[in-house]
Amino acid sequence: MTNQIGELTAGKMKSFKPNTSAEVDIQPGHTEKWGLGFLINTTPYTGGRSAGSLAWAGLFNTFYWIDPKRRRCAVILMQYLPFVDKEAVGLLDDFERAIYRHL
Repeated sequence: MTNQIGELTAGKMKSFKPNTSAEVDIQPGHTEKWGLGFLINTTPYTGGRSAGSLAWAGLFNTFYWIDPKRRRCAVILMQYLPFVDKEAVGLLDDFERAIYRHL
């Protein structure tokens, strides 16, 4: 749960196989850090998780996050490629906003 990369940022991931994964800017406009096993967001997401939340994802568009500050966690599992397909990311965003709106 602690930043392990200092001043560096998680940055963008470039794809070398577009049919497997799109290029990834994890949260445009936000700065993320890496812990020992999680991506850590440093600022709150509008309508969603708090600063300091932990997250990870899998190649087939599986995502989860843990928000210790607000005592929330969620998992959404999809099974298709490419990773971070625009529709998958849109569904993830809608899902996250619904979680925080209704709980």
